[in-house]
Formats: sequence, structure tokens, C-alpha cells
Amino acid sequence: MNMPIPNCITEYVNQNNINKEFSPSNVILQIKKITVKPERVELLLSDTANIFPFYVQTQNVDPNLREFTIIKVNQFKIVKSLYFQILSYTVIGHTGSLFGNAVSLHPAYQKQQQQQSALQTNNNNNNNKNMNNNNNNNNNYMANKQSNQSRGSNAGTSSPPTGSMDTMITQIKNISNGISNPTIRATVRAKSTIKQWHNSNSGGSILNLELIDDSDEKNEIKVTIFGRNNENNLCVQIDEAIHVGSTYDFSNFKINPKNPNFNKLSHPCELTFTENTKYYVSSAPINAHTLYNFVKIADLTPPAANETNSPPIDLFGYVSNVSGTTSINRKATSNTDNANSTLLKCTFRILDTSAKSIDVTAFGQQAETISKQLNKGNIIAIKSAKISSFSKCSASITYSSTYEVNPPQLQQECQNLLMWVNSHGDDAECLSESYVAGGNSDDKDSIRCTVEVLPQLNLGNDPILTKNYVVVGTLSTLSNVSLTSNDQKSQYTGCSACKKKNCNCGQPQIKYYRATFRLQDETGSVLVDAFSGTVEKMLGANAERFFDQLTDEDRLQRVNEICSVPYLVRLRVTFPPPSSDNTYPPKWSVKSLEEYKGEPFNQCLTNLYSCGTLGYNCNILQQQQQQQQDPEQAME
Repeated sequence: MNMPIPNCITEYVNQNNINKEFSPSNVILQIKKITVKPERVELLLSDTANIFPFYVQTQNVDPNLREFTIIKVNQFKIVKSLYFQILSYTVIGHTGSLFGNAVSLHPAYQKQQQQQSALQTNNNNNNNKNMNNNNNNNNNYMANKQSNQSRGSNAGTSSPPTGSMDTMITQIKNISNGISNPTIRATVRAKSTIKQWHNSNSGGSILNLELIDDSDEKNEIKVTIFGRNNENNLCVQIDEAIHVGSTYDFSNFKINPKNPNFNKLSHPCELTFTENTKYYVSSAPINAHTLYNFVKIADLTPPAANETNSPPIDLFGYVSNVSGTTSINRKATSNTDNANSTLLKCTFRILDTSAKSIDVTAFGQQAETISKQLNKGNIIAIKSAKISSFSKCSASITYSSTYEVNPPQLQQECQNLLMWVNSHGDDAECLSESYVAGGNSDDKDSIRCTVEVLPQLNLGNDPILTKNYVVVGTLSTLSNVSLTSNDQKSQYTGCSACKKKNCNCGQPQIKYYRATFRLQDETGSVLVDAFSGTVEKMLGANAERFFDQLTDEDRLQRVNEICSVPYLVRLRVTFPPPSSDNTYPPKWSVKSLEEYKGEPFNQCLTNLYSCGTLGYNCNILQQQQQQQQDPEQAME
């Protein structure tokens, strides 16, 4: 995808060009903002350095236009106030964020605004009423400021006042325990959600921030805020007042040595905000940006099995695949409030110029956010990713990680990587075993294969093969087991507590699903059993509601919907009782499944046959077949 071209429109911003038309060949810009009006659509377009005002007549608007879309302007006319009227344009593509660091209008428009402001000021000087109002506003602001200072904090306001503390600013890199009451000017890079903590004596809330400034090293520092669970909760006050991406002046905070178990940032200290901490929206913006130390994907190695605290690393890559969000079950533990709950996850694949790729997974709120921000073709920079041996070698975005999509300070690096991908393609060898971004924790010990492979595996004789299996395919119902009617073959009645037909729990009896599907891909088909939890997820309703409340037409529609899309299905094998004639083959049941949103279905099946993807399974089959044909030769 072409990127916006810096300064490609600047030469036309001239009063002498008003009412002239131009047909350039190299004006490529990105939409920062769209405003829809009855007769036209107004656009703020970025060339990565400055913002320019454009508009398109309503009848010429492409329905694909949205924020961050990149367009090529083929023909335009400059009208009054140096607005650009777009006469012809081409949509190049869509991205998840803005390239470059354009935050304000081009200086020519700023000068116009200043002239208009000066004219308005002169008019106001002739208007005593306006002057009195202004004086009253200033007096009110000073009174509020003094009131906040008398309380020791401005955390009680919904947003901090704009201004400056009029004192010497200390850079973050110079923060240490020996400094007395420094003031820092910093941008909020990240903010956690408010979490609860408790011990045997007390409890409360906790909120974390990450601040960065324009230091040339160690420009990041962690902030912790503790709050009481009452109406004056400090965490809630700061959470409402402080916003990610905004710059503030902070003072009256505590400085402590960092705890490396919970703080992976480069700075040796961390800060604690209290009720006495002061903060103001800075009137002097700074060029704050994250400092990275990228590691090439080809140089990554998974940690050893006994290595529990591997150092975080920084990654930079082209996004070649993004899965949707899926839910995983948290295991019950004695020290968590979220036992037996679900957690969102989102997995995506990145590659770099080392011609290698890796799967990266985000969890919780980060998963939900990144699934909306990230698209194939984006460039992502990840600070403090964690590398693990899961799926052989994979990365994850943890609570201490941050990321930027199309980072503006790395514009040249983004351009170089895009050029490399355009030249070499995005099908790089992946360090992670999963053949599709968006796997599951169940996949760690799974064998990925096609339907054709399943019956050929000698499951009973080799414990290595007694695992879970992952297959991409479609499902269809059997003619003699109907989910579309109240058929007893597709349901059973069991205990609402333990789900068993006969038990001593004494709990009410409810309906559960029991269904058999045919799982099919282009290599063959196999019968698989699916039980209540899996079928309930597929149909979006429990068995009681599905069979007793929905009409036959509604049931048919839902069944048709699940049979019309491919799934990534995780199978578990169940062995029959030993018998001399091996009359009964192993049974396959669905452990879990999710809608498959990876590469095109046919291409996925093609790739399963390639040695790079299915090589392990192919080797197993070859060894088994060779042993059956010539056992002695196979042993040699």
C-alpha cells in the first residue's frame, strides 16, 4: 500500500492559485477527520507533516471513505480561504491509524486563523461587555486554581486546567530518589483499568500509568495510584481526569525504587501519585515518543522450560493476519476473583525483513482494543513483548507491554518495511507452530491435520499421538439426527449441576444438547460428536430455549448458519474398550471450535499439504506406513 507523501500538496497552498484547477500525479494523502454536511463532505487530510482542509461534493463521495483511508487526489481546485475542492480521487486503501506526526493545520492556515483572531480581538476591545465577561472568567479560573492548590490536588476536577506550573521541568531520565519535589512534563502512554486489591487487613483500588517524555534515554516511568473504595476514590478521580495521549505537568509525587517483578520499564524508579499530587494540562507540547530496541524475528528463541522470568523484547513488524476475538476459559485458582470466568484473546501474525514471522497474542481489554485497531497491512511496534515456548515460539502483549500502530516517529522504518513486503510478499516462514493466527491454548499439544489424516494415525500404539487434533472444515447435520425439531436423538435430560443423567445431586433436571455432525474438508469427512457446551456456543442458545422456545423456522435458520461457514475444530479422541478384532474404531468428539477467519479456506487446505506446515504429521504417517511395509528397514 502506498503511504502519504510528505509535502506533496504544500506547493499549491498559495493565494495566487485560488480558482485554479490542478491535475497532479503524486498527491497521496490520508484522511484524519470526516465531517458530513448536507451539500458536501469536509475532509482534513494529512501528508504526515501537516493537515490540509479539503471537501468533496456529496454526489462524488465514495462510500468507502472513512478515517485513516489513504487516497490519491487526481484533480482538485483551490477555492476561497485556500480550501481544496476534490474533483477526482482514487481510494488506495484503509489503515488502522494515522501515519506521521501531523497534529495541526499547515502554517498558512494557522496564519489565517491568527489574522481572524486578531480582527476579533480588536472588535472585542470596543465591546466593554465582552471585556468584563473575560475578566470575570479569568477571576473565576484563578479562584478555582487557588481552591485546588489549597486542597493540595486538582484530582477532584473532571479535567485538569490548562496551563503550566511555571517552574523548572525535570526530564524523566534525571528522576531519582535524591531529587526534592521535581516537576515533570510527560505524555501519558498507557493507562490500566482500575483493579481491586485486598489482604487480611484492608483493601482498595489501584491504577497504573506509564509516562514518557522527550528524554534521549530512559524516558519512560511507571506511576501507581492507590485509592479507597469510597466516593473520593483517588483512582477514579485520576482515571476520569488523565487521558492517554495527552501531556501534563506533574509535581508533588513520591519517588520509589522500581519493583522489577511488576515493572519492566527501563527507568530504575517508579512514582506514586497521592492526594497531594498536582497535575495540569501542559501548555507546551513535547515530542514524547517511545524508545525501542527492536529484535529481528529471526533472532528470537523461546525461553528454556525452567526459565520463568525471561526479559521482554521489542518487536517491529508488518501485520499479515489478524484473527477476531475469541473467549478462553480461565482456570480456577485460590487467589483470583475471576475463577471459571472467560477471557478475550486476539492473535495476529507479524513479519519483518529477516523473512520470518511470529504469532502475537493479546488478552482482555487489550485484545478487544487491538482487534478493532489492527488490520492486515498495518505496521506495529511493540514495547516489552513476552516471548514464550507456547506453540513452539510465540509472543504475547502483557499488562506491561505497549504498542503503536503505524508509529509516526518510525515513518521511514515503516516505509522501508512496506517496500520490502511489496517486493518479497507476506508469506514468511513462521516461528510459531500454529498455521493460522488465532489459535487456542488447547493447540499447544495438538496435532494439526486434514480429515484424511485422522483415520490413518496409529493412535493406540504411540502415546505421542494420543493428543488433541485441529482440523479446519465445515459441519453438516445427519439426516437421522435433527436439530431442527424436538428430536430426542439430539438432546437428553440431565442434572443442572453435574449434567449427568443419573446422579444424587438432588438438583432440577434440564435439557442438554447431544449431536453428531459430519466434519468435512476437501480431503474427506468424519463423524464427530458435539456436546452441550460446544453446541450451545454454535447455536447461541441453551438446549432449553432452543427446543422449547424457538420455532421450527428459527431452529432451521440457526442450523443452516452454522453449516455455512468453515470452523477451526479441536477434536479429542476417545478409545473404545480393548477387543480382539478391533471392531470399534476410535470416536472423535469436539473439544472446542471457533469460526475460521484465517487465510482463504481452500488455500489453508493447500498449505496443510506443504512440508513446512504439515511436515510433522506427514513424517508420522510415512514412518507408520514404512513400519507396516518393512519393520526391519524402518528400525534401521
